Amino acid sequence: LSEKDDDANYNDIYKSKVGIHLGVAIEQEISDILFLAAGPMVNMKGARLEFLGTIAGKISTIYIDIPILLKGYFEISDDVLIYGAAGPYLGMGLVGNTKNEDGDKADLDWGSNSNEDDLKRLDIGLSLGAGVDFNGIQVGLAFDQGLFNISSYTEGGTKLKNNVFRLTTGYRLSK
Repeated sequence: LSEKDDDANYNDIYKSKVGIHLGVAIEQEISDILFLAAGPMVNMKGARLEFLGTIAGKISTIYIDIPILLKGYFEISDDVLIYGAAGPYLGMGLVGNTKNEDGDKADLDWGSNSNEDDLKRLDIGLSLGAGVDFNGIQVGLAFDQGLFNISSYTEGGTKLKNNVFRLTTGYRLSK
């Protein structure tokens, strides 16, 4: 997560949190090397909050994201392809919770109640990635940059956005 308001940037308190993502995608050929790829992905997102070197809590969310990517494949050899992908995604928050430094959990509120702890369900962003395909087995890296402010709390110009680095593995059923 990244956060800023009219007074400051608070990105240094949000630390990486490991999660998983699962999904399927369909690729439609546009040309010999370009494809349109889309499909639902379930993604764990969130952050660990750290103040002055001490863990102060966690935000954990699960989104269903639907990326629509332009994907290019480039042949290195008969068995090896490299690929690049870029495009927008639409995300919808499904569930989430917060956990404070004492370990107390609370379900995340979704909505627009202007409460400091509420998040908006809708997230829209851009995805950029690259990887290698060896006989249909794919390994790649990607970055998703949220473009929408997902904070319901807007006092002082507060803006909170999702930022996700992903390591992906998959299998492509056809060439």
